Amino acid sequence: MSDTEDDRASARPSRAAGDPWDGRGDTLMIRNLSKRFADTTVLDSVDLRIRRGEVHSLLGHNGSGKSTLIKVLAGFHAPEPGSAMEFCGESIDLPLAPGRASELGIAFVHQDLALLPSLTVLENLRIVEWCAGKGRIHWRAERVRARADLEALDIDVDLDAQVSSLDQGQRALIAVARAASTLGVTRQREGGQARGLLVLDEPTVFLSEAGREQLFALIHRVASLGVGVLFVSHDLDEVLENTDAVTVLRDGKVVGSKPTSATSYDELVRLIIGKAELPVSSRTSQADPDIVVAGVRNVSGGRAGLSDVDFDIFKGEILGLTGLLGSGFNELPYLLFGASAESGTGGEIQLDGDVYHLSSLDPTDAIRRGLALIPSNRPRDGGILTLPVAENITMLSFRQCMVGPRLSGRRIVKLAADQADEFDVRPRDVRMQYGRLSGGNQQKALIAKWLLTKPRLLLLDEPTQGVDVGARQQIISQLRRVCADGGAVLYASADHAELAEVCDRVLVFRHGRLARTLDGEQLTKDTITSECIGLIESEQTDDSR
Repeated sequence: MSDTEDDRASARPSRAAGDPWDGRGDTLMIRNLSKRFADTTVLDSVDLRIRRGEVHSLLGHNGSGKSTLIKVLAGFHAPEPGSAMEFCGESIDLPLAPGRASELGIAFVHQDLALLPSLTVLENLRIVEWCAGKGRIHWRAERVRARADLEALDIDVDLDAQVSSLDQGQRALIAVARAASTLGVTRQREGGQARGLLVLDEPTVFLSEAGREQLFALIHRVASLGVGVLFVSHDLDEVLENTDAVTVLRDGKVVGSKPTSATSYDELVRLIIGKAELPVSSRTSQADPDIVVAGVRNVSGGRAGLSDVDFDIFKGEILGLTGLLGSGFNELPYLLFGASAESGTGGEIQLDGDVYHLSSLDPTDAIRRGLALIPSNRPRDGGILTLPVAENITMLSFRQCMVGPRLSGRRIVKLAADQADEFDVRPRDVRMQYGRLSGGNQQKALIAKWLLTKPRLLLLDEPTQGVDVGARQQIISQLRRVCADGGAVLYASADHAELAEVCDRVLVFRHGRLARTLDGEQLTKDTITSECIGLIESEQTDDSR
């Protein structure tokens, strides 16, 4: 075992009741679960076993069937005949009727958390029960109960605070606490054991490192009370450090299931992508420092209070932006595209000698000038979920689909299908709704849409967030294609390891200002992290005293 794997093993919390694969009771047992959409099989004879008190990770590439499995558990999809399910020792009829999952004791927390920002913490904690028609609301009693729920889970949040005022980590804690409360976890007597299943579908995607640590502490607390936890993630490190068991899906089939302690990062990669190792990502720079694609001058404004931001982006360059949360780095792509909701934006962007003032720039102008923006929130900002994949991919390129004065549906489908093949969007049916694609395949379709416009400058905010390891390499390859065609990429991310691998230079922001430019041998994960927190600067200051 490598030093890194030793560290992961030692960091993984120990569980009550010994080895997670001992003889303790099962929370969930699924056998021979299959699901087909028309001629496409998305789940193929899946078996899954989750023990009481176990944190069980579900892994797989985008489109592997993870989301479909969760929707079967929620009663949203009906599985094929012959599928079988047991819950806490009872045989359960499939498909689950609406509301049946809640009756059984299955609670869900999705990536978007499903909280209402305009309501208070108390109102969000209780809204599920109130919507179920519990009658008159007794506010004093509800407040006492909600406070007891949070105290039982060691959560310190003001019940009267609006959710919109909480950071993303606190919101995740509230979402999990609400789910745990519906399972009765918070009302267990000392030493008692709860029953139920908590399903967490990529809840850590938008969290900081500190937020993740808080969330996992809560997850382990819930599991220690006897609840089984199904944890869906693409982050292999957090899976290895924080779960008891892991099951991997590939193309709808289970290709591996074992205790987390009995596997490794490399083995999980092999199971997920079906290869011994990932394609090697070349760090060969295509940047030409003699040719400036865009000049950013005196940018100010935004929620973080950006001030006097000034830099050039070179032809063929992938330029990284990073910093701590709140430093403003991830606001820049939106400001440069004219897509920020914040008023008072100042500064300008220079493109091929033309100057555009950000205060008057809007997305239509930006697209016309050769800019493209791929936002971090794909479902809200990236595409139209109810339209087909074909229309989402081609909506900015309809001129290529004209026959005389008319738009040709056949050409739309053909162009979209060609892009779906090139970008490996799965499934290949471009007539299906965009919203039915997995998150990673939505991202690949979104990149396909924008690259059809042949942008001079591609603006990205967390482009590989929530994307599996195989799709990540495909996306990075497409970004390098933009550079090879003479364009440039502005790449905002908090993933320092990825920035070190992908970028030619990295700009580090602190408190709304550009604090440091890193390149060459400085492009390492540790150096980028140290610069973000100001560690190197403070060490240099200490040495000079």
